[in-house]
Amino acid sequence: MEISEEEYRRILSRQKSGDLTVFIYTSGFRRLLLEKIDTGKLSRAIDQPIESHVSILRAIWFLDMLMPLVTAVLAVVAFSWWGILGGLLAFAARGVYKTHASRGEQHILPMTLFLLTAVALATFLPLLDIWSRILIVSFVFMLFIDRLLYFFTSKFVFDLINSNYKFFSMFYTKLQSNR
Repeated sequence: MEISEEEYRRILSRQKSGDLTVFIYTSGFRRLLLEKIDTGKLSRAIDQPIESHVSILRAIWFLDMLMPLVTAVLAVVAFSWWGILGGLLAFAARGVYKTHASRGEQHILPMTLFLLTAVALATFLPLLDIWSRILIVSFVFMLFIDRLLYFFTSKFVFDLINSNYKFFSMFYTKLQSNR
C-alpha cells in the first residue's frame, strides 16, 4: 500500500505538532547508503541529488575505520609495550561507546565539547609528554567520529524524510509491507 502525498503531509504536520514521532533506524540507513544501494539510482528515483552527502558520509565512515588503528599505534608509541594493553582498552571502550552511539536521538554538541576540552587540555596543560597528549586527543577524536557518523546519517535521512515525498514513500511502503 503506497502512501498518498496528502497522507505524507498529514504525517509531517502531526510530527511537527508533536502528536507523532518518526523514528529512524540510523545504523540500517547508514548501512543502506554506504553498502547496499546505488546512490545514483536512488537520486534519480527521488529526484534529488544525494551523492555529495553520501560522499561526506563515506569520508566519515573511512575515518571511523581508520581511527582505532591510529589510536592503537599512538598507544604503542606513547607507552611502548604497555601501549598494547592501552590499545586493547581503547578498542574495548570504543566498542562499548559504539553500541550506544547509534541509539536514540543524535546529539553532537556534548561530544564536540568533550573533544574541544581534550584539545585545550592537551595544548594548555602539558602535564604529560607530547605522545600521551596526542594519544588522548586521538582517542577522544575516535569517539567523536563514532558519534558524528550516526549524527550525520540521522540528520541527512531525517531531512530527506521531511522534504522528499518520494524518499518517504519508498520506505513507508517498505515498512508497511513488513508488518
